[in-house]
Amino acid sequence: VACPGAVLTPWADDVDALLYNFMPGQEVGRAIASVLFGDVNPSARLPVTMPTTDNEVEFTTEQYPGMGLILTANYTENLLIGYRWYDANGVEPQFPFGHGLSYTSFEYAPACTATRNDATGVVTVTLDITNTGGTAGSEVAQLYAEMPVGLGEPLRQLKAFSKLALGAGETAAVSFELNTRDLSIWDEAVHAWTQGGVLGQSITMRIGGSSRDLRSECALLL
Repeated sequence: VACPGAVLTPWADDVDALLYNFMPGQEVGRAIASVLFGDVNPSARLPVTMPTTDNEVEFTTEQYPGMGLILTANYTENLLIGYRWYDANGVEPQFPFGHGLSYTSFEYAPACTATRNDATGVVTVTLDITNTGGTAGSEVAQLYAEMPVGLGEPLRQLKAFSKLALGAGETAAVSFELNTRDLSIWDEAVHAWTQGGVLGQSITMRIGGSSRDLRSECALLL
């Protein structure tokens, strides 16, 4: 499938696999052949959510392209863009944000560890990932943070990701570093990022292969 962004694929269940190449360059033929013939183990991930129906997120004309003689758009969706809208509304997409397949399989440790450096405020989240298949491959582990309830934030938000190359049967640790800004909330009153509403509360870290495939978790009290 060659497309510049999200596209409807109502026929997805009628084929064995889908290969999205978005807007490829002049070497696209060689690249696709390398994946199809197994010379390269695919490890890319979707940078968008693939919907099941047209305008699944129910954008209105007021939101896009806007109303009036000089088009004026109102961003009434607030922070619920992309996968955040799907999570907030409990809608199952065709393919979730961050999704991607491989010729091998990966297992995540069910529990991660999260520690905070009090001097710098940097939070380090670590877990083990195992290549449980019979061929070498790379996994893109994605960390989503769930902020405390009642702060007006989406259910969960992507905060970091890391690509890890593993041989068949190999296990390795993957680590993510989150700075103070990553775990802050925009305060409209002071017009700045702040942890005022977060300090003293627990943040849940969930890690997996996509926004809907989260297999490891841990919590951190700021």
